[in-house]
Amino acid sequence: MNLVKNGIEAMVNDTESTRAKTLRVEGREDGEWVVIQVEDTGPGIKPEHINKLFQVYFSTKGSAGTGMGLFLAQEVMKAHGGTIDIKSSYGKGTIFIVRLPAYQGPVQQTI
Repeated sequence: MNLVKNGIEAMVNDTESTRAKTLRVEGREDGEWVVIQVEDTGPGIKPEHINKLFQVYFSTKGSAGTGMGLFLAQEVMKAHGGTIDIKSSYGKGTIFIVRLPAYQGPVQQTI
């Protein structure tokens, strides 16, 4: 949810761009992984910020951000054996890619 919220906020706060605002969330299986992509057409992430995004207390939102959202999201992914990666083009948008191990246990059907 944090990735979706961040994407929406990035687009809402991008007052310079005239591009259409689009948020896309996609999920798929990839072998033994479940992959979730959250893509926005916001302003993208400045190159000098990319390597800091998952640091505790780092925020690109100034006083409006706590710097905890992406840090905690990454910690949760790690705890479940997953990862979060970023692809961003400054001025064009960002894609966050979440990879989690697919459940390998028995499937239960509920009716």
